[in-house]
Amino acid sequence: MPESDARFKYKGMYNCFNPLVKCDESLPFYITNIGIYDNETLVLRPYGANTYQLLYTIKGHGIAIINGREYNLNPGDMLYIPPFAPHDYRKASAAAWETCWIVYEGYAADRFFDFDSNVWTMPDDMDFYNRFIDILLLEHDADWSRKGSLMLYSILLNCKECTGEGNLQIYQLKKQLQPVILYIEQNYQKKIELPFLANLSNMSEGHLCRQFKTYTNMRPFEYITSLRIQKAKSLIKAEPTLSISEIGRAVGFDNDSYFIMLFKKHEGLTPKDYKNLR
Repeated sequence: MPESDARFKYKGMYNCFNPLVKCDESLPFYITNIGIYDNETLVLRPYGANTYQLLYTIKGHGIAIINGREYNLNPGDMLYIPPFAPHDYRKASAAAWETCWIVYEGYAADRFFDFDSNVWTMPDDMDFYNRFIDILLLEHDADWSRKGSLMLYSILLNCKECTGEGNLQIYQLKKQLQPVILYIEQNYQKKIELPFLANLSNMSEGHLCRQFKTYTNMRPFEYITSLRIQKAKSLIKAEPTLSISEIGRAVGFDNDSYFIMLFKKHEGLTPKDYKNLR
């Protein structure tokens, strides 16, 4: 059981919050039902429902059939059920199947996902279960509608990162490269060496270059140069009294001619010409 259970105690086997009277239907997304069940058994909806549903497996295993298509549901899996889709779901064995769900509506809901039904695995670092409990604990909050809507939207954005061909792989690549990108953004004005970046990412230098290009469409030093040029442009506008040489050194270029050459290559004009555009 997730560690967060200490913050929330079941009221029997089933806890459901149905905040219909508190919903603000002007919101792009609003929750109409949210709950948790420590032993889901069988749900039959031959005509579907008129709402959107996310069903998350906490423990155990389940089976869902939506529009005739069968899905196996394992711990960490999220099932999306669109409106009016005939469906049923049940536990896959005699063992308990523990689930939680969010049912929602909103004027932006029908345009958010570009598929009908789907199942995907939520990465552990997205911490869906704890965020779900945070929403459930809003039951007596006077600002339920707004807070619930914002928290739901954050979850939906994460869900979108995990769906579609290659999206989960891109998310995982983003996570792997995050220390490298963060270091570059915080130290672009310093000398940066490839072996150090490779060590940060736990990759070989060649593999880092390939993965970095897959994610950013640039190799690491192309990214560093592009960032430095953008910082130089900002500094030219913010500090008009600085010389071109001072600006170049402030963003990590030790050679004035090299700075001017790269600036012109990226922007189509020299730093001096760019400065005179003011």
